[in-house]
Formats: sequence, C-alpha cells, structure tokens
Amino acid sequence: MKIIPQPLSNEDIVSKSRKVTGINKWARSSRTMGTILLFLGWLTIPFEVLFRRDFGSRWFNGVSYVAGLVNIIGFWLLSDAVWALEQYFYQFQKYINPTKEGDLLTLPTNNVFATILSLYVYMGAYHLFKSSWRSQVGIPGHSFDDGTSRFRWVGNILTWALNMVVTPMLVIFWWLIPRKQRKGKPTANFITDPIAFTDIIVEPALIMALGIWSFGVPCFWLILSAIAVFVHAQRKEMARKTKALDFQDSKVEAEIMRELRNGKKDQVLAKKEPAAIVPQPLMRLVIQYPNINVIIDELHSEKWTSGKN
Repeated sequence: MKIIPQPLSNEDIVSKSRKVTGINKWARSSRTMGTILLFLGWLTIPFEVLFRRDFGSRWFNGVSYVAGLVNIIGFWLLSDAVWALEQYFYQFQKYINPTKEGDLLTLPTNNVFATILSLYVYMGAYHLFKSSWRSQVGIPGHSFDDGTSRFRWVGNILTWALNMVVTPMLVIFWWLIPRKQRKGKPTANFITDPIAFTDIIVEPALIMALGIWSFGVPCFWLILSAIAVFVHAQRKEMARKTKALDFQDSKVEAEIMRELRNGKKDQVLAKKEPAAIVPQPLMRLVIQYPNINVIIDELHSEKWTSGKN
C-alpha cells in the first residue's frame, strides 16, 4: 500500500526524532531557506516527468508543465549567454595577442538541452492527456500521487544485492536483542523499502551520472537537479514515514485506550455487584400475653358494682 501525504510547503512542520537539532525550525523561519527549497522544487519537475509515470491530477498539472518549460529554457538561455561570453573573451584575447594560436572550442551544449526539452514536451503532454483521460473514464486515483518511478526495477535489483551482502552482518546486532523478544522473529533487512531507495538514491544517481558525462552549463544544471531530486525525495519520504508512524501510534494508543476502558469497565462492574449476603441470626419475638386471672377479677368487680347501683 502506497501512503500518499499532502504536498509539503516550505513552512510545514515535519516531525523527526526529538527535534534536538532545531534544523526544521531554522528552515521554517529562514526566508532564504524557503526560497532555496522553492527553487529546488522547480528543478525536480523535468526529471519527474521523464523518470516517473501515473501522476495525480493535482501533482502534475498545466502550471507544473509550464514551470518545467521555464526551467529548461531558462538554463538553455544561460548556456547560450555563457557561450557568447566565452566568445567575447576569446576575441578580446586574440585582439591583445594576435599571435595566439588555436580556436575557441565550441561546446555542443545545445544538443543536451534540445534533447531534454523535446522529451519533456512530449512526455509532459502525454501525462496531462492521461490524467484528463483517467478522470473522464472514471479510473480512480489519488490526486496528490507523485507517480511511480520507471527505474523501480533497478532499485529492486540493487536492494536485493545490498541485502544479500549486508543483511548477514546485521545478525550480530540481532543476537544482542533479548532472547524472549527475538524468539521466532527473523533478523532485519538492510533496505526494507525498495520504492524509497529508488526515489532517494537511484534517480538522483542517474541524473548525477548524466551531469558528470556532460560539461558546461548542462553539467551544472544536471548536478544541481540531482541534488534537488534527492532533497525533494527525502522530504516526501519523511512525510510518508511521519504519516505511517501516526497510523502506528494511533493503533498503539487505541490498544492502550481499549485496555484502560476494559479495566475501568471491570472496576465499574465490581462496584455494581451486590454485596455478599451474610446470614444474620434469627431474632426471637417475645409476645407478652395478658394474665387471664386479672381479666376475670376485673369483670367480676364491674358486675358487682353495676348490681349495687
């Protein structure tokens, strides 16, 4: 199951550890840091379009598409400006020293930007069409879905290989766990989430490799984009982990509340139970009967008195 959090803004609070470093608080209070994160977010758009598929309708839309175009075209213009500046300085040096030999090496940087721009225009239009088509035919999908990496198979292979090498070493730590806790439980894997590994490591590494292979402004743009993709993927994974931990904490707290509720219920039932009836000794009733002789004497005296009269 893929956990899809709401998109992070630069002012959002991401709870991590015990907040002893204060980095998140500093990042939220710094306008400079917010501007840097905003700029890095723009740099991720072209490579999300090229490297991922099945976006949500609110994650990649027309505004994002235009922002990616501005990103690529802006750095392309910067590359042309740098090339023109190099031409100017070269001609200036030739003017100062006419005997200098050699020509200015013209770097084919335009080919890099032209290729990436062509792929972006086509793939971006395809993503927008697919998102619109899915909503028209009624195929459900989360609107904030950040897509699925096309290089997940690479992440799965690397995850398997690294786990095969590193996981046996973790047995040392597994043996340190108390026996009662680890009884019947397997040891932990080195990498437990191939999806996060692909997003955080594989995709930035591929972009970094393209940057090292190129030169000039494209090299600078690709390396900067690799850093941006890494930072953005790390923040997304932190948000997913925070949401998953919130679910886990809610489950634990629900179990605790259930135990407390059951305990209080038992106490209430114990209070409502009737007290044990202790058998009391039977009280012996003493009936005082009148003296019959006294009654007869009173009757005779009354008759004697009435006869005299």
